[in-house]
Amino acid sequence: LVLEGETLKRVFELPVNQTIAVSDAPSLEAHQSAILRDIASRVNRGGRGGVMPVLARHTLGERHEEDESVLFESLDWIDGRPDCADFPLAAILRLYHGDSLTQKERDRIKETVLNFRYWHDEPGNDAMCFDSENHALLFHGCQMIAGNLFPEEVFTNSGRKGKEQAEIGKDRCEKWLDVIEAQGFREFLSSTYMPLTCGAVLNLVDYGDEAMSQRAAKVVDTIFEMLVMHAFDGVTVGPQGRVYRGVLNPETSGTQAMLVYASKDAVMAHNDWLSFVGASQKYRLPEGIDAQMQAAVSRKYRQASVEIQLEKTADFLLTSLQLPASFQMAPLKEGPAHSARGLIPGRQGYQQHLWHATLARDCHIFVNHPGASFDMSSSRPGFWYGNGILPHTVQDGAMVMQVFNIPDRHPIPFTHAHWPTEIFDQQIVDGQWAFGKKGDGCVALWCSTPLKIGSEVLTDRELRAEGQQVAWLGICGSGDLDDFAASCRARQPDFDAASLTLCLDGKTSLKYEGISV
Repeated sequence: LVLEGETLKRVFELPVNQTIAVSDAPSLEAHQSAILRDIASRVNRGGRGGVMPVLARHTLGERHEEDESVLFESLDWIDGRPDCADFPLAAILRLYHGDSLTQKERDRIKETVLNFRYWHDEPGNDAMCFDSENHALLFHGCQMIAGNLFPEEVFTNSGRKGKEQAEIGKDRCEKWLDVIEAQGFREFLSSTYMPLTCGAVLNLVDYGDEAMSQRAAKVVDTIFEMLVMHAFDGVTVGPQGRVYRGVLNPETSGTQAMLVYASKDAVMAHNDWLSFVGASQKYRLPEGIDAQMQAAVSRKYRQASVEIQLEKTADFLLTSLQLPASFQMAPLKEGPAHSARGLIPGRQGYQQHLWHATLARDCHIFVNHPGASFDMSSSRPGFWYGNGILPHTVQDGAMVMQVFNIPDRHPIPFTHAHWPTEIFDQQIVDGQWAFGKKGDGCVALWCSTPLKIGSEVLTDRELRAEGQQVAWLGICGSGDLDDFAASCRARQPDFDAASLTLCLDGKTSLKYEGISV
């Protein structure tokens, strides 16, 4: 094959070159002010995120010469009803409640607010996504707030008066809160979507009635408490309901930015949705966050249809989803009655991140079955995020076990681990075993097929295991690496691919329970 005049290139990524920093502010108050000023310093154009720096500036009592044009561009974008139009509208309604806008700006906002489509029961044919957890509350909150702002005006798209819109929106917000209070989040710990959900709930804190405000504040407390509970060495990590490639670098995530706002000891990260936290007049963060970040945790808890296990010590953090969850019915089988039972081994996955181990803020380990054949794919699931086929997953203290049963027809015939080779103080990759040490913490991976170090985009960070019926074992501990490795090898893991059974110490530890797809 001869290619004349063509240039071929390949991109490699060196995560070790990323800068990881913490705040040097003298106090939490100064730290939070610096975060808000950082957001305010940005001059983004219109669209989904342009108005967030405007909100930060106006919260600080400042204006930029381009604020009006940015605001009008955002309103024009909202009027086109693209996906995520609810994002800037939620911020604009918060701005409208303040006293920093000109009359011209207020009139233009009112025009957009009265013409907007607030739910799919209203007329319209557009690209807006309504039904995800964060979108739903953003729409409901905007409907309630807008209706209360203009109670006697007719909302032209629905034909309703504002006071009717407000009542409908309030009822929908209360039902959303009912579900979260009873079941937890479907987009649990999502590094991308939790900041949006938090912003939506903060709008209820500030603009709902007193009963709603108090309920909403407790939900925000719960969000921060979860992030703090999953914090290790200044970074919050965990299984996630919806995740993207940023799972490789938790220190850059939106949930990390939320942790940063709560503690100056956290690794710095940026997210414009923190403008909602900084602008809130009523919400105050829970006390004792720094101490809780350091506290050991051994806990199993539920979020929506999933069960999360967390084991955190001074030396490591290991956390995972239990698939299937212990509260799910047995036997497992496919069918309509099964559709509401959460994540099931053998089913196709989506953007769920199943487990995560960390020994330091830059030392992260996990396993997944790719949903794409190459890194940097935009598919969902992707190469490093989500799972093409969900495995049976069980965590027992500082150990997580997985059995994958990938159908022959699936185009990706391998699983792999993210293994930050260059970050470990010591590391060994030997056949089916990999051992790493960072600080006082140790981690081991075992797979039923030999592990091969690879570089798709990340250099020497992939441990690939060919095969469709495979088992993985992850173990965390501390102390001397050689001693730790010897203790792990002594467990003598063995996997029978025919019966999909993983044995440790000469006895069955995990027998696959799942469905065929």
